This record gives sequence, C-alpha cells and structure tokens, in this order.
Amino acid sequence: MNFFPFIPGVAVSAALIPFLAFAAPETRSVLLYDNGARITETHSVPRSDKIFRLVLPESAVRDSVTISSDTAYITGLEFKTVPNSAALSPDGLQVQIENLQEQITAKQAHKESLSIRYQYWKAFRPKLESVQDTVTFDESMGEKLETLAADLHVTEKELNELDEQLALLVTQAEEAGISEKALLVTAGLQENETPADSFRINVSYDLESCGWSHSTRIEARPNDKKVIITRIASVRQNTGMDWDDVELTLQGAAPDTRLRPAALKPWNIVPYSPPVEHRAAMAGAKNSANLDMAEEAVPMMMAAQKVQKPKYSDNSVSGTWDLGKRTLKAGSDPVITLSSESCDAEFYRLIRPSQSPVSFIAAHVENNAAFNLPKGDKQILLDGMPIGNDSTAIAGKSVDFFFGTDPGVTAVMKENKGVSGKQGIISKKRTYEWGWTIEAKNAHSYPVKVKIEDPMPKAGDKEILVMMTSAPKPYEDNGTLRWELELKGAEVSQITHAVAMEAPADLNVRTGR
Repeated sequence: MNFFPFIPGVAVSAALIPFLAFAAPETRSVLLYDNGARITETHSVPRSDKIFRLVLPESAVRDSVTISSDTAYITGLEFKTVPNSAALSPDGLQVQIENLQEQITAKQAHKESLSIRYQYWKAFRPKLESVQDTVTFDESMGEKLETLAADLHVTEKELNELDEQLALLVTQAEEAGISEKALLVTAGLQENETPADSFRINVSYDLESCGWSHSTRIEARPNDKKVIITRIASVRQNTGMDWDDVELTLQGAAPDTRLRPAALKPWNIVPYSPPVEHRAAMAGAKNSANLDMAEEAVPMMMAAQKVQKPKYSDNSVSGTWDLGKRTLKAGSDPVITLSSESCDAEFYRLIRPSQSPVSFIAAHVENNAAFNLPKGDKQILLDGMPIGNDSTAIAGKSVDFFFGTDPGVTAVMKENKGVSGKQGIISKKRTYEWGWTIEAKNAHSYPVKVKIEDPMPKAGDKEILVMMTSAPKPYEDNGTLRWELELKGAEVSQITHAVAMEAPADLNVRTGR
C-alpha cells in the first residue's frame, strides 16, 4: 500500500498534471469544530493563467469547497479523484516506506542466495581418494556451512527488524489519515475589469477526520482558600495533511442545527380521570471514573514552536479560542492548555441529614466575570488527588463547586416524635407533629464551616396550616431551610427542629414524610 503525505491546499499548474508541483498558499487559517474543520486560504495566480487547480485531501467535503476572487471571475468548478502522488516530499512517510521496501527486497534476495548456497554445499558429495582428503573436506565444509548458516540467521533477523519498521510507518500513515487518493479541484478563471498583475484566489473547504474536545480540571486547595480552574483542549488531526504555520481557532461548541423554533402546542383544558398510580422500582448505578491526572504531555513538534497564549472571544453563540499561528502535523494529537485561573474560594461542608449523614466538601466562588464551563468532561481534584469526573455545565458569577465527601464531618438526624395524625374532639381538625435532633460533629482537629439543609414543608392547600420551631433558627432560601455552623476541632453541636401541621379531619393529606 502506498501512502502520500499532504501539503494543505496545494495549488498546481495545468502543465504539470499528473506530476503536480506545489505552491503553498499565501495565508491559511483553520477553524476547528468538535468533529471537523473549516480551512480558509488565499492564493496568488499569474494573470496569464486561465485555470486554477487545487489538490485537497480525500476527506475534503466536496459540497463545502468554495473558490472566489475579487480580481477574477470564476467560471465554474470541477472535481476529480486522482492518485495522491502530488505530495511526495524527501522526508515524507511515503519516501521512508519506499526506501524500506527497497531494503527489504534487496535483503530478501540476499537471503535467497544464501539459502541456495547453503543447500548446495550441504548436498555436495565429491569423490575423495584418501582418508586425509576426507578429513580435510569435512573441516572446510563444516566451516563453510557454519558461515552460511550464521549469515542466514543475521539476514533473517535484519529482515524481521525491517518488517517491524515498515509496519510502524504504515500504521503512522494510516493514523495520520494519509490516503492513496486525493481530490483535484479545477476552477476556470476569467479576467474582470479590476486591474492587477495576478489573480488573488480565496479558497475555503471543510475537512473531516479532525476536531477537538474541551475538558476542565477543577482543583480545590482548601489550605490556600483557592480553586484552580484549568481549561484543556484535546486536538485530533488525522486529515492526511500537515497544517504548517496556520492561524488556528477553536470553535467553542458545535452549532445547533435547528433553524427555526417548533410550533406552539395548543392549550386544551378538558376533564380527565386521574391515572392509577404505579410505583416503579428505581435502580441506581454508580459511575466509575478512570482518571489519568498526569501532566499534559506536549509533543516535540509543539514544544519547538513559539506560540501565543490562547485568547477567548465571546463574539459568537458558542465563543472561540484564538490560538494564533500553530503547526499541527498529520497524525498529531496535541493537548493544549487554554487557560488557568486561580479563584478565591470559601470552603464549607454541606450536609443534608434527612437523606444522608455524610458531608460534601464545597467551595463557593464569586467571580468578576461569569463562568462558562460547557457540558463535558471535568476532572475534579482535591489537593492534587483525583476525586472523580463530572459533566455538568457550570455558568454564572456565583458558583458552588463540589469535591467529594469528608468522613470527618457528619450530621445525624434523630427523630424525637412523629405522630401520624391526631384528631381534635371539638375543633374537627387533624394534627401531625414531627420533631428531630440534628447532631453535627467535626472529628478533625481544625475548624470547619458547616451548612446543613432540609426541605421547607409547603402547604398545598389553604386549609392546611404548617408551623415550625427550630433552635438555632435556620435561613430560608428558595424552599430550603439552611443552618450555618462554625464547628471547632472535635466539636459537636446540636440543632432541634420541630414541624406541626394542622388540616381538616375530612381532608386526605399526603404528609410527604
């Protein structure tokens, strides 16, 4: 199989088909999406040329190819699949593959010659006149056969090594997306009224077999009262063409393919029969995360570049990252740090004891600029230790980040009373009462801030009266009761919480607890 590396957007002269020559674009930019790229180039063509030809990778999307010019009229476009022999280069993979194939062919011929000679001398039986002649022949023949056998062994070993090298190069070519075919684009040029010595040609096309994914590392450093947020781009470049010194921009997210809103659904108010309630069994599954939190490896071809710091721009629906001029070789998968931000944070433990006594480590961050961390892989760390992965989108100037559980801080909710329903004799009212003691404990030697939350009971009917008494008194926040405690090292603190509900005796009530 033959493989040929690409030079992006190679412009060729009509006189050189099929032996195509190269003319690199004057400018080239790459807008990388999550599953493809938009390439934009400019070329300069002598005014005497009436045809402009361009060699593109086989992965180029034909319908996306556009060619325009301010100094020439484009009469039409033609597309043709051709052998990818245009992009041969002295140091390319194809040259290395062909050189190895030639070495293997020569080495195989040498092995066959040695094998023939070995078999010939092994079967050779001369007529000997004396015992001395026999001894002499035996010694010389033994030495010759040993030499040939040793040469055969060395040759077979060298052949195996060459085969391994060839297999590695072929794999590299396949991973780079290098194809045996190419797409030849031909455009007719016609002079317009604009005076110029040359035609300036603008080219754009879409490529597949490339893209990028966004991930975020969120690391808590409680001792420093900091949260470090690092955005990372993992780029895939398997287009079969090298991107040399291109203006690289990352599109923040794939555009939404919906073009117009859905039609409004009618609002029909009609009588209905209540459905029969069925209780479905719920099964939960615990997601496991396989984290590799090693520092991002920077490929040598990336390390050698002098590049600008990525710049984020919120000038489109999804935003873009401008990476400036970069070189990405075919088959490369660089990991690029887009940004790293150190944020001041207030750390606390959040506990919801009616669900579980376990506390969760949280950090509240107030930022001048709104966070915009899209849905996707987020690696969560606590003091450098991997905790897990999260994929929830995070947005806003005020954000609470979570970093797993803290077994050293707990809150146990103990029920003191729970009357299912007590009916009055005169008032014809039914009363429900609940009472709890919440015991919060800090087993650490250092102080921690603790937030304990419980849902606020809400009356679903005007005939239902709800009353609460708590010590200390909680904050009320959007349907949630919240107690905030400062627990010293090894301190235990208690909260008493009671709820009473009164409703007409003939009113069926779902208490929720």
